[in-house]
Amino acid sequence: MTMSLPRRRSLSLMAVAMLLVAALGPLASSAAAVAAPTIFVDGKHGSDSNTGTSLGAAFKTIKAGMWALRYGGTLDVVGYDDYVYYETMTGSQWFINGTASSPVVIRAHGYGTSGYVRPIVSGARVVSRPGQGKWTRPSPTSYPDLWWTPWTTPIPGYESAVRSYRQERVFVDVSQPLVRPATTTWAAMQKTPGTQYWDGSHLLVRLGGWGSTPGASLDPNTHTIEIPSYTGLLVSSGSQYVQILGFRVRHTTMGVGFTGSSQHGLAQDVDASYNYTMGFFTASSYHTFRRVTGTRNTIQLIKLDNGAHHNLVESAVGTENMGQGIKLTGASTYSNTVKWSTFKGGKDVPLAQGGYGGNVQGIDIEQGAHHNLIMSNTIERNRRGLMLYQVNSSGKALTGNAIRYNTFVGNDNAVVLWDGKYNTTQGKGAITFYRNTYIDNLKSVTSESYTAGKAFVNETFYRTGTVKTQSHSTFYLKKGTITVKNSIIRGSAGYHFYAASGSKITVSYTTYMWLGIATRNSSRTVVFGSGVRHVEPGFLSVDPSSADFLMLGPASAGYKLSSTGGPVGARWR
Repeated sequence: MTMSLPRRRSLSLMAVAMLLVAALGPLASSAAAVAAPTIFVDGKHGSDSNTGTSLGAAFKTIKAGMWALRYGGTLDVVGYDDYVYYETMTGSQWFINGTASSPVVIRAHGYGTSGYVRPIVSGARVVSRPGQGKWTRPSPTSYPDLWWTPWTTPIPGYESAVRSYRQERVFVDVSQPLVRPATTTWAAMQKTPGTQYWDGSHLLVRLGGWGSTPGASLDPNTHTIEIPSYTGLLVSSGSQYVQILGFRVRHTTMGVGFTGSSQHGLAQDVDASYNYTMGFFTASSYHTFRRVTGTRNTIQLIKLDNGAHHNLVESAVGTENMGQGIKLTGASTYSNTVKWSTFKGGKDVPLAQGGYGGNVQGIDIEQGAHHNLIMSNTIERNRRGLMLYQVNSSGKALTGNAIRYNTFVGNDNAVVLWDGKYNTTQGKGAITFYRNTYIDNLKSVTSESYTAGKAFVNETFYRTGTVKTQSHSTFYLKKGTITVKNSIIRGSAGYHFYAASGSKITVSYTTYMWLGIATRNSSRTVVFGSGVRHVEPGFLSVDPSSADFLMLGPASAGYKLSSTGGPVGARWR
């Protein structure tokens, strides 16, 4: 269903509203605010033939409730842990504009009270449930673990425009994603647990593998098999001040989205997991995503697409999403803030399951996104923690993004500089990394292309790498130039600073200690200026559970070694 407002009816109602406002003046808006209805949805006990005006007369589907809500008010949806709202929405819903003081609200029943239950909203087509016997083996002798069932309904992700990306997933028992393998022969699938393939007439699956329950049957007739097919809770272009509060959204083709020119939306306390493409989306402005969470979305938890500006992402948690935790992309994406959030678990996604060749990122800034603030986040256990990137040669420089007070823990590459992938102009965006802390990463900062204008100031790098090799260095610059200032490098399995021929790292007012190979690979490519010292910085604690972990105090050796006579590193008191 495309939930757009019928033009003739909307004009008629708007005309009536204008006449009322003209006749009644301030009384009209006051009366409208008082009269804003509450519409109820109860999937277990409601009916779409009801009026929706009370719990006793509730609608059955959220789709019906959202349509009734289009002229404002509150949609109150009863949540259950043992009931799923299987919705068949195919587009975004237009809403009459709310206001800051009187928003349009879509919420869980009892939201804000202790013990409320978040409704489960699904956009899945159910292929089969346990015991239905829909699956057979096309060749049980040669391929005993390969099963198929007739299926002719198009699967999102198999369209010709995106088919080569292999980003669609079929889900087993809610949470296990089955990936389409690079080679889709029966023999290849038999050898590759956790895979699926649709040939246009049959859906084939090979169970097991990542995300499956150890010891569980490989017969799909004993499992629930679902395909993300319909959209989730999407707010249409032109809508303002719409809030979505307290839901669980899964198996949709986009979990929660503020689309088009919508503004001032709020998604809060919503979990969007196991969706095809992303959990949350906007390409517009002044939206807030607060305390949102999501796992194993096929691309990212949150996408701030081209045109997104002045949005806030706060206290989000993304785990094992298969592309990124969050992506900011496009030259019209600016002045967004991402703070107090955690993006983790990309290393736990198998290479064959993850996007970008399995190099899952915590945060991706690309294609000209500029002047965004990434602050006080935790980026943990990803193959690439934070990546600066370009999709193609039209991508603009990533100028003015500020990366501050973040903690990078246990990533293969904490920061990847790839912003000059197609030409040097792209890579010249000035970006300052300030007071970030890097702990137990295999590489802390690496470049994959030309890059320039990147400054690392008051940074702390602690225990980088595990193997005595150049690729396990704190700084591993293949191309480009960067500067390091007022920082601490303590513990590198390889080099503290490695810069290949033609690249350059300029270091000043920085302390270093404990290395595997050498401080630098070359004095020509790693240039030491004033204030570079081989000295123990004097951390108050190296115990991660301590409030003083990697902190400097007034008596620490590094407390007065910066270019201004203050502390080096990221943390002090």
